[in-house]
Amino acid sequence: MKNDYLEYYGKHHISPVKQDIKDLERHYERRRKLYRQCGIPVIAFRNAEILEVGPGGGYNTLAFFHWGSKHVDLVEANPKGIEDMRELFAENVIDENKYQIFPCMVENYQTGKKYDIVVAEGFLPNLYNQKEIISKLKSLTAENGIVIVTCSEDVGFFIEIMKRLIGGGYGRGHRRIRQESGVFNQSFCTTVSEVERRIQKS
Repeated sequence: MKNDYLEYYGKHHISPVKQDIKDLERHYERRRKLYRQCGIPVIAFRNAEILEVGPGGGYNTLAFFHWGSKHVDLVEANPKGIEDMRELFAENVIDENKYQIFPCMVENYQTGKKYDIVVAEGFLPNLYNQKEIISKLKSLTAENGIVIVTCSEDVGFFIEIMKRLIGGGYGRGHRRIRQESGVFNQSFCTTVSEVERRIQKS
C-alpha cells in the first residue's frame, strides 16, 4: 500500500515526531493523563506485552518502560524514526532485551504473538487503508486485550495545519530540508510549550 508520508520522510531522512522530554516525570504524567482519559490505568501496562505501531522517535514508548512493561515490540517503517529511537533508548539506558524494533509497515508485520496492549497513536487519519490497519491491530490483540488508537481532535488538528502552512511558506526561502527542520523544531517546540502553558492556566 502506498504511503506518501513514509516516502517523503525516507527521501529527506527526517522524522516528524519531536518532543521536549527534558522533564521526564512531566512527560510520564502527560501520558498517564491521556490513558486515564481513555479509561486505562497505568497498572494495565505493568508486565504487559505491548505492540506499538508508528512510535516515531520512541518518546511515548519510554512511559511503557517506566511503568514496568514486560516487553515492547515496535513497528516503525521510517529509518530516521528508528535511528532516533535507538539513540533515545540508549540515552535513557533502556535494556535492549526489553524491546525489539521491526522496520516495516504494520500491513507487512508478521508474528505469532498476541499482545496485551496494541498502541497506534496519531497516524491513522492520514492513511488510505484505515479499516485494513484497524483490522490488523485487532488481530494482533490477545483475548481481553486493549487496542489504543488516538487521533487529532479539532483544535490539535488546526494547530498542525497552521504549522504546515507556516512551514511551507518559510521553507520556500530555504533549499536544504535539514536547515528547515532545525529551524522548525526550535520554533514549533516553543509554540507548543506556550499553548500547553496557557491551557493549564485556563
